Amino acid sequence: MNQHVLGRGIALSVAASTLFALMSAYTKWLAPLDGLHIFAWRVVWTLPGTLALVILRKRWPHLSALCSRLAQSPLLLAGFAITSALLGLQLWIFLWAPLHGRALEVSLGYFLLPLAMVLLGRFYYREPLDAFQWAGVAAACVGVAHELFVTRAFAWPTLVVMLGYPPYFVLRRKLNVDPLVSFAMEILLMTPLAIVIFSRATRSPSSLEDRICGCCCCLDSARYRRSRWRRTGVQVVICRSRSSAFSATWNRCCSSAWR
Repeated sequence: MNQHVLGRGIALSVAASTLFALMSAYTKWLAPLDGLHIFAWRVVWTLPGTLALVILRKRWPHLSALCSRLAQSPLLLAGFAITSALLGLQLWIFLWAPLHGRALEVSLGYFLLPLAMVLLGRFYYREPLDAFQWAGVAAACVGVAHELFVTRAFAWPTLVVMLGYPPYFVLRRKLNVDPLVSFAMEILLMTPLAIVIFSRATRSPSSLEDRICGCCCCLDSARYRRSRWRRTGVQVVICRSRSSAFSATWNRCCSSAWR
């Protein structure tokens, strides 16, 4: 490998990492879209770009052959369905987390991911590590332990990222398909889900509003009361459920109904 190719690879890696970091903050500028709809848009716009790259890389015959194999092998189709679901989960949580104040937890998951991959390679694939590599792993463990102690952000989004990618990469390796072609097939399989999300988002506003008004009417006027008898006496528990969000929606519904 010459210096030109090495420098180009390093520059592209830094650029990709920078765009990956900025994408997390970019989702906040897409309000009022939520994480699910941003995920759907990402899938839809990734599809033509991926197919264009397949054509440019002259991988279209490989993609056509893979489609024929999927039609003849239900097991292979199930494998790609699983990888598509695992990848889709990661795409969704990456876009959902910044909108719900969980970006730090997801970032910690990506911080832990290299350690998970090292452990996967060592104990699943039986790949040896020399002394310097073990020293690097130990240093990374110390850094991760420090971050966990300082941020105390070890939560389920962290586990989803840290434990979700390793089985995805293992299954991708078992499928033994060209990486670009495999990614294009995964995006193709996620596209129907994106279309379903769009169809739900563009549903008739009046019918959706009627359903919200009906739910709000029931929830806002309901009072849950129950009495529980005990040997020592009577305990009356009165719970009143009044949600501010539903109340606001109910007021809008009522005001629109009186107009």
